[in-house]
Amino acid sequence: MADISTELVKELRELTGLGLMDIKKALAEAGGDKEKALNTLKEKGLAVAVKRADRDAREGLIAMAGTPARMAMVKVSCETDFVAKTDDFKKLVAIAGEGFMKEGEGFLTSAATKELVTATIGKTGEKVEIKDAVCFAPAEGFVEKYLHSNSKVGVLIEMKCPAAAASKPAIAELAKDLSMHIAAMNPLALSPADVSDADKEEQKALFVKQMADSGKPPEVLEKIIAGKLAKHLADLCLLEMPFVKDPKIKVGDLVKKVGKEAGVEVSVARFKRMQIGK
Repeated sequence: MADISTELVKELRELTGLGLMDIKKALAEAGGDKEKALNTLKEKGLAVAVKRADRDAREGLIAMAGTPARMAMVKVSCETDFVAKTDDFKKLVAIAGEGFMKEGEGFLTSAATKELVTATIGKTGEKVEIKDAVCFAPAEGFVEKYLHSNSKVGVLIEMKCPAAAASKPAIAELAKDLSMHIAAMNPLALSPADVSDADKEEQKALFVKQMADSGKPPEVLEKIIAGKLAKHLADLCLLEMPFVKDPKIKVGDLVKKVGKEAGVEVSVARFKRMQIGK
């Protein structure tokens, strides 16, 4: 039987995160050959990944990487908050964010990234997956970010404006305030025009059902439902929402006001909000 050193066992455990008995067994079967044992353990990690594939991963972390000219946000999920706090999981999240920012979608679907995810599953014993990713790189304007202190809520907002405007304190403050507003209020879309027809029809059907026994004439009922739908969409869309720090003004009006006072044309091009567990 090959002589298996404690140092070799420790080294393989650090590389795979698997149990001591699994590592000793793999080394014994490989005759003490490190590479053969490592391949066996990697296969075992893959087996763990297959077993966990149908589990619900509702915990995790959000990573951000980049600059105001190009910013990426990636959501990586796991099963428990305990695993989300481990160094192995945090390392995967950081690599995913940085890699996606630099290389785009190809990085997340690469064999190397898939292998890293599988290795993390083997080490943590939980289902781990890269659930969502977005990268903003505006041709005209800049990107502001907000990441909650627990890294479970993140926002990217793209401001459209002349390049010089990005350095104006009022514009920078506006973008930061809007990113926090989005984090807190979770708007459905930028404006009612951006809400999908399917979502509009679904909500309209609910109002129709609610008003079915109203006894009002069809033409009157149609106007009431149209009004309800318009208000509902306004309540859910960023530019129509009351600004969270000053409910007397709508977000869209605030953007116009700040732009006018700063002497520049500024608007919100798009935004993305991510939340762990959603």
